[in-house]
Amino acid sequence: LIAAANDQHGTAFRAFIKGLVKQRADDEDALKTEIEEHLSTFRDRTGVDGNDGSVLRIVDAFGLVYAAGRLARKYGALPKQLHCGAAALACYRLYRDHNDGLPKPFDERIAELTASVEALRLDGSSTPSIDEIMDAPFLLDKMDTRMWIHPSKIEHVFPEWDTIKNTAAVLKYIKRDGAHMKVKKKILPGQKTKRWYCFRMPVKKLSTDEGGDHGRKARHAGRIDHQASGRLCVCTRGGVIPADDQRWPVEWRQCAVEER
Repeated sequence: LIAAANDQHGTAFRAFIKGLVKQRADDEDALKTEIEEHLSTFRDRTGVDGNDGSVLRIVDAFGLVYAAGRLARKYGALPKQLHCGAAALACYRLYRDHNDGLPKPFDERIAELTASVEALRLDGSSTPSIDEIMDAPFLLDKMDTRMWIHPSKIEHVFPEWDTIKNTAAVLKYIKRDGAHMKVKKKILPGQKTKRWYCFRMPVKKLSTDEGGDHGRKARHAGRIDHQASGRLCVCTRGGVIPADDQRWPVEWRQCAVEER
């Protein structure tokens, strides 16, 4: 079967294009009307709200595949027995069922960004250029406690920003400057102060795996002395975190208090 498919690779598509070009040359308006009729038929079969533009755009993406299948059958590129409508409808329903779940809470969405390869980390390991800063979708501080997004990139990170920006879930984490939703920030010395969206990152619950093996053993293995505050800290993959931080398990915090 695989060998036969390889031998015929591209055959059906060439027949489809040949028929499509001929029908367009013969009567382009009739071709457009036929495609629109197929789209309308597919919309009816999905039962979607015809007034919901965002839903229709998705349905029409699958509807165009259905229309192409119907045309390909007419041109002889596909067998008459192929049920284009059933196949396209099954694919649409799989897509719909996969994406119809409740959207993730906003705090989960921004927490996941800390693991994104798109993040530019201002961790002191290197000094990024102004171009690198302005090209990055978002910036994270050393401890992943603040996220900075330039206004030109906000819709890249959150495509539905205009819809969600005034919701309680977003306002809980965004840092404001009075009435301004953006705060003034100078990222690098010598750089002009600009307004950025600043988000306080959600508190991440840490496990003993973040610092080492378990309990006291991990605490001793990862402990350093934080000179600025005198607090015991633990080196983790996410940075240097005080050992009595609320994100650590309670037994860790108790140990930290004992040794301070």
